[in-house]
Amino acid sequence: MANITLCSFILLLCSLIVFADENLVIQRVLEELSELRSRVDEQDLELHQLKQVVKSQSAEIQLLKGERLADDVSDHPEFGINSANEIISSTKSKKSLGDTFRSATPTKRILQKNRRITPYSAAMHRIGLTAYRVSTDPVHPKETLIFNQVLANIGNRYNHYTGVFSADQDGLYVFYFGLECNDATIEAEIVNDDVAFGYTYCDGRSGFSNSAEMILKEVSTGSSVFVRIVSTSNQNNNVVGDKTIFSGFLLN
Repeated sequence: MANITLCSFILLLCSLIVFADENLVIQRVLEELSELRSRVDEQDLELHQLKQVVKSQSAEIQLLKGERLADDVSDHPEFGINSANEIISSTKSKKSLGDTFRSATPTKRILQKNRRITPYSAAMHRIGLTAYRVSTDPVHPKETLIFNQVLANIGNRYNHYTGVFSADQDGLYVFYFGLECNDATIEAEIVNDDVAFGYTYCDGRSGFSNSAEMILKEVSTGSSVFVRIVSTSNQNNNVVGDKTIFSGFLLN
């Protein structure tokens, strides 16, 4: 009887050990599955990013092809381009781009090969900003207006802590600034390196009012542009509305 009891106890103990081993195995399998899922998710993300890169590069290649085609046709004014990107002469005969390019003189082919594609280079350096002023602080004369809510800052040339736009490229810029005022009159000017080149006046004595100004301005690299308060009839309260805006972009 004692032997039977001992055997039963041993069998029970073995069953518990096997059951425990199975649970451990299952737990390890689940952990490995979770790790595999994480790796698959990471690979899916990398694949998506690669697809985006390929898509972007394909678009750039198409743009380069189009500009190269336009350059070749400009060297041969007797030809035009149809919707299939074939070069067509005035006699309606079709000629491939390769044939046209090969028919050019060696000197012209070298010039075509080394020609700089300026439109594409310019498109790669975009500059633009749009920001609003959202604040309960009063404003005072000679104070730079801080547009702290940034909607766009392409090129990262606008500092929303100082309210100053800093140009890193010479060119013709378009600037726009608008005031919303209430219970006061406000005069403001837009300034380039401490020289005002635009002005607006907002009369809000009868309630909310708006005024704005848009200006073209040649700006040099390293110079700054900002909006400055000239005068206000109420320096003790916030009289500037949330629709007050500063915007600008590089035209060329």
